Amino acid sequence: MDLHKAWQDLNQPEKSENKLTKKEMTEALYKDSQMPLPGLRKRLIAKLGYLIFFTALYAGIILYVDQVFVKILFSMVVAVHAAFIVAFLAELKQLDNAGAPDASLLQTLQKYYYHVRKILKYEEWYGIVVFPIIIPASLILGQVFTDPAAEVVFTTKRLLYMIFLVAVLGPLAHFAARKMNNYAYGSYLKQLRNNIKALKS
Repeated sequence: MDLHKAWQDLNQPEKSENKLTKKEMTEALYKDSQMPLPGLRKRLIAKLGYLIFFTALYAGIILYVDQVFVKILFSMVVAVHAAFIVAFLAELKQLDNAGAPDASLLQTLQKYYYHVRKILKYEEWYGIVVFPIIIPASLILGQVFTDPAAEVVFTTKRLLYMIFLVAVLGPLAHFAARKMNNYAYGSYLKQLRNNIKALKS
């Protein structure tokens, strides 16, 4: 579909007899496999599914372990997950409403691009908040599974080790997450930007 030509034809009165309506064109965006919108939404739904799965997993860990400190750490992680899920669902709802009948095709694409980018930005902040919690929580959990009866002791050496891991693995994990998002969403967002640019010109 040549979006620029289609949009120009759509707004020319002399071609009104055999042309798509704005509503039909907007609906077509979600059905055409050559367009970025269906691919973007499918990947976002998959991302939400993974998030819900790990939230349930961390909640299960809270119920399984007896150590209070481990429960507190994973409760913090679950709380962050829950907040992110709520924000994620709110943005998905905005995506579903992007193709409103009174919106132009350009407005639809711009709104879709904005909210997808917003979700990915939320995920970046999610990682920045969660990684400093999940790394020490995972280390302590490993000890709990290895020796459930052992008391969790925070020596200076262990605290320095945790700080080192957070300082090193946190930024690396954040960088890796951004690269993965670019790999998963980069081509879709680039196509979306090109479509927006075509409609503006």
